[in-house]
Amino acid sequence: MTETATTFGLDTTRVVFGAGASEETGEHLAQLGITRALVVCDAFVSSSGLAEQLQAALGKAGVESGVFDRISGEPSEDSVADARDAARQGYDGFIGVGGGSALDTAKLCALFATHAGELLDYVNAPIGRGIPVPGPILPLVALPTTSGTGSEVTTVAVIDFPRLGTKTGVSHRHLRPTLAIVDPALTVSCPPGVTAATGIDALMHALEAYTVSAYDTRARLPLPQRPPYQGANPYSDKPSEFPDDPAFERMGANWRETTTVYGPVFTLASEGHAVVARDSPAAAAWLYKGLGALAMLVLTGLAAFLARETAFAAAFVGWNPLLAVHFAGGGHNDAWMMALVLGALALGAVGKRQWAGAAWVGAIAIKWVAVVFLPLRALEARAQGRRVGHLGFAAAAVVVAALATWRYGTGWLEAFGPLAKNLREGAHYSLPSRLASLGVPHDAAVALFAVLFALAYLWLLRDAWRGRARLGLCADLVLVATPWLIAWYAVWAVPLAAAEEDRAARLLALGLCAYLLRNAVPL
Repeated sequence: MTETATTFGLDTTRVVFGAGASEETGEHLAQLGITRALVVCDAFVSSSGLAEQLQAALGKAGVESGVFDRISGEPSEDSVADARDAARQGYDGFIGVGGGSALDTAKLCALFATHAGELLDYVNAPIGRGIPVPGPILPLVALPTTSGTGSEVTTVAVIDFPRLGTKTGVSHRHLRPTLAIVDPALTVSCPPGVTAATGIDALMHALEAYTVSAYDTRARLPLPQRPPYQGANPYSDKPSEFPDDPAFERMGANWRETTTVYGPVFTLASEGHAVVARDSPAAAAWLYKGLGALAMLVLTGLAAFLARETAFAAAFVGWNPLLAVHFAGGGHNDAWMMALVLGALALGAVGKRQWAGAAWVGAIAIKWVAVVFLPLRALEARAQGRRVGHLGFAAAAVVVAALATWRYGTGWLEAFGPLAKNLREGAHYSLPSRLASLGVPHDAAVALFAVLFALAYLWLLRDAWRGRARLGLCADLVLVATPWLIAWYAVWAVPLAAAEEDRAARLLALGLCAYLLRNAVPL
């Protein structure tokens, strides 16, 4: 087993704090041996007179200075290129003044003034080449004017790449500012909305201290390879920000620049998986495979329990070749989501209404797609006069929301963002993509299938209102309409079609499995 760490280090920037501290900036730069400094700020800070005041203070200390203020919002490729050119004009020190964007730009200025290379040389892979910063950078003094980002003491510079629709950055311990001058007086001119937003940002950073992984759960790496910081939020931090993580090289390239699309129950369970597997790739793989296979056994048993034709249902799920390829020794969260959906149906069938409600929450909080079944089931219960577990559903929802917010802040509520991006892009095997390949514009094809699904869903709601929730057929139609179709998504439909006495659902599920089998096994 991989040896785990037994020590940790505490690297930090020297901090000078207090009202009026910024007035001493010139003296601090002189002590650092800086003779010519570039003040890096945005246009607002420049127009407010603060940059001019700093230049006057620097002049009194015998430090020449210039100003770069062409920063608009997040640092971008273009603004960083301008900053790089300005930084390479003979400056031997840098001052970042403003919010996170200005401070991050100042870090990059110090990097480019010290070392050769271009932006993409240092940007995290796969967007850039991910070359480590070769050595220490020229002195950098950070003066934050907001309370939220903490950039004045971090090792990261975040850059926006609008042409790619993503943000990534440069991360290295050498980017940490030499000195942070934290003057509360500089925050007074912030608008109330900015003050409130950055205050919440600061609170979330503090809460992150409770969510980081313990140092002794990580592999013991050589000193140069040890990460400069720990802890990440899968709902806000992209894997590309952690290129030194042992799991990064095993991750598909398409997923390195996106935050997670999954619900908090799956994410919380993944943390438990990581604790058990530690840093052993073999343990992680076999544990994941075992859990996937176990989910399929549970699904097969639940389908058989719910169906009148027990043997048929067990064979329909357990002997399905497509599911066997993907889950008998593999495994995905889709199987556990559906195990909880069928578990909710089974619990409801034996009168355990509150536990059934809790199971529905668990399924939805693994993967959001499970929510599409809930209105149908609720309308069916209403039509049949069947009581449902509102209390169990509400209690489970509160517990999951509380745990997720404690662990990940409110970022888990935004998981629909990257999910929507996947839906816009589409997958090659989806039917909307097939239609697009015939010459129909992709967006038009997606919209057409979305409208058809909406009409079909209204029809399913009508049937549910009359007392029959056709969940299996609903799952089939989701697979037909979704622009993001993967072979193992068949597990959404097959168990439900097996459990229900719905010939149309079973035939369509078999047809989808036959269609998707080519995507699972080269034929």
